[in-house]
Amino acid sequence: MGQLKKIIRAVEFIEENIKSQIFLDEIAKKTGLSKFHLDRIFTCITGMSLIRYARGRKLAHSLKELSNSYYKIIDIALIYGYSYEQSYIRAFRNEYRITPNKFRKNRPSIEIVKKIISTDFHNISDLGVLYKPRSVFKPSFTLCGVRHLIDLMNQPPEKANAAGKDFFLNQIKNLNDVTHPNVYYGYVIPDYSGPYINAYHPSVEINANMTIPNGFTKIDIPSGEYFVFLYIGF
Repeated sequence: MGQLKKIIRAVEFIEENIKSQIFLDEIAKKTGLSKFHLDRIFTCITGMSLIRYARGRKLAHSLKELSNSYYKIIDIALIYGYSYEQSYIRAFRNEYRITPNKFRKNRPSIEIVKKIISTDFHNISDLGVLYKPRSVFKPSFTLCGVRHLIDLMNQPPEKANAAGKDFFLNQIKNLNDVTHPNVYYGYVIPDYSGPYINAYHPSVEINANMTIPNGFTKIDIPSGEYFVFLYIGF
C-alpha cells in the first residue's frame, strides 16, 4: 500500500468508526505504519494531528443530531463515543467556541473540519505528495542552490529527495542572507549532457545582492504566475 493510500485508509477508518472511541494505535494498525510516523506525515500535510482531525470529524458529524431537537445532549455524546456528557460539551466548546446548547438555540453557521479526500492531493508518488497546490503571481526573485545532475533513466528517484534533505540539514547554514529560510524551491532545468538528464537545484530565496559561496549556484527567476504547494517527502 503506497503512502498516500495509507493516509486515505486512515481517513476512511475514522469515518467508518466515527461513532466509536478512536485511538491512534488503532488507526496506525490499519495502515501498517507506526503511530509516530503516521501522525508526523498527517500533521505535516494538514497542519493538525490525526487525533485532532478525528475529533473534528466526530464533532462535525454530531451537528446533524444536534440540529434535531429530539436528541438530548447526553444522547449525542454517547452516540459519538464520549463516555460523559461534559466531555462532549468541552470538546464542542473547544472546537467551535460555542456550547452545544447555544448552537442548538442560535443555529449559527460554523466552520467544520472537512473530510480529506484523495483529490486533495496531486502529483503523487511513493516518495511524497503535493497537497492542494494554488496559483500565485510572484515578482522577480533570486534563488541560491546546489546543482545536482539527475539521470532519470539510470538513477533512483530518491536522489532528488536526498539532495534536498542534505541541502537543508547541512548546506543552507553557509548562506547568510536567506529571505525565507523555511520555504523550499526545487528548481529543475534540462541538462543537455544526456537525453534524460535534469539539473536539479534544491534552493532558497536570497537577497539578490548576496555574495554566492563556492559550490552554490545563483538563479534569477522572472516575474510570473507560479504554483505553490505543500510537498511532503516520505
